[in-house]
Amino acid sequence: CEDERFCDNWCESLKAFNSEKQFFKYDEMNLLISFGNRFGYGDAEEQTELVNTTVSYFEEFESAAAREASKQGKLKLMLPIYVGAVVCILII
Repeated sequence: CEDERFCDNWCESLKAFNSEKQFFKYDEMNLLISFGNRFGYGDAEEQTELVNTTVSYFEEFESAAAREASKQGKLKLMLPIYVGAVVCILII
């Protein structure tokens, strides 16, 4: 990979990883690809800012996923109770 650019290797590796696992959503993939495209340009301060910005975006993605999982978890817990109540009403 000595003759290839980092961003090209980053993009190919990321797409290959995600095609197997389907780990990242579309927005997350775009963020990671743009990170790889901009990584290595500029001074250390700009690189630190790029990493911090990327981390903050992923923290937002993580909290949104946690909220969604919490909503679905409550539904999965309450669904058997609701079904049981409907069955009891139908029996009576």
